[in-house]
Amino acid sequence: MISTFPKSALLFLMSPVLSIPLIFRDIYLNKKAGYILFVGIFFILSYFYIPSSGGDKSYYFNLYNFFSSMSFEDAILYIEKNMTDVTFWYLILIFSHLGISFSFLAGSVTAISMGVLFYIFHKSVIENKLSKFMIFTLFATLICSLSLPPLFSGLRFYFSLSFVVLGLYLSLVKNQTLKGLISLLFASSIHFSTVVFFIATFLYILFQKNLKLLKILYFFSFIFLFVPAEYFLLFFVNLLPYVEIDIIFLQKYLSYFGVKEFVITNTGHAIYIFFGKLWYYLITIYALLNINRAENKWFSILLILLVFANITFLFPYVFNRYGLIVLVAFVFVLINDYKKYKYNNFFVLLFLIISILTTCLDVLIQRDNFKDSYERVGLLTLPTMLLIDPTDERIFDKGNLLAKYEDEN
Repeated sequence: MISTFPKSALLFLMSPVLSIPLIFRDIYLNKKAGYILFVGIFFILSYFYIPSSGGDKSYYFNLYNFFSSMSFEDAILYIEKNMTDVTFWYLILIFSHLGISFSFLAGSVTAISMGVLFYIFHKSVIENKLSKFMIFTLFATLICSLSLPPLFSGLRFYFSLSFVVLGLYLSLVKNQTLKGLISLLFASSIHFSTVVFFIATFLYILFQKNLKLLKILYFFSFIFLFVPAEYFLLFFVNLLPYVEIDIIFLQKYLSYFGVKEFVITNTGHAIYIFFGKLWYYLITIYALLNINRAENKWFSILLILLVFANITFLFPYVFNRYGLIVLVAFVFVLINDYKKYKYNNFFVLLFLIISILTTCLDVLIQRDNFKDSYERVGLLTLPTMLLIDPTDERIFDKGNLLAKYEDEN
């Protein structure tokens, strides 16, 4: 029994850091153990990640403490009154009343998100019979396509993203329509902004997956790159009298679309914004070059996602959110196209380079957070990790929820 236990897993139980080379070897060999252990690595990274005072995770810590100070019933009423979705907030509520730390919940959410993506990746590379080298290369591309601050601090959107990708995979690639739509609906209960993908997928299936119609819609969506943002907002506002929508959802949508552009404050910021959009131009070129090919089912998924990327192009806050989904989906497009498209190696290499550059910029910009989170001697071994306070005794009070709640009541 011991002899069949992966060496990487044995070393992981002693030191997750030292086990990383063996985990990479397992990934290279496409072993399930490698993917499972890599999920464990992401659990640890998320568990110990210390957010900035203005980060989303700081707010979640504050909300966790806020919920633990009130009754379960009052907390439910607070969620129903103030939140646009439910799943993540109910998880915080449940964990706060069970006395399980929010850090553990954060690690679990990230682990589930990565587990879902690794499940699809593992299935896809087997189905397409990729070489060991390409499996490892595309796995590295998938990892680098992730944006680390939203993954470890934002949590909620990547949690939703994983089920969006799973839903698209099940409904449009595996033809498991019901399971796929349920997954997409569940994703929207985690983050309300992803409900558009449930609607789009449902309509695409309703129109019998008419790829020609989808292509026409994709080309039409380029108009939104040139329509002034003010006209788009005016069109949206004019629709409101004909659509029943809760005031909470309305406020959220308007706040997202109200941010027209990022203010460039320095040269470094300008470089980050420049590299942050390179992926869009590369993937758009890929889509246009392959527009007449229909054998890759992931390509229809890519077109659906790019329609929303084009529509929101002038609204960077929303565009960057939806862009996170496009980046992940494009990796699966490359997997399915690898043996079918002669220029695939070029796009894999270029996309990997862009992804590495943006990941390095993410780490550079958030270097203080990463340094505070991971430059701790106790993280060298698993036993000593168990003795460390994941928050390093920091106090998180973003939002001042308890004070506001007491003032209102």
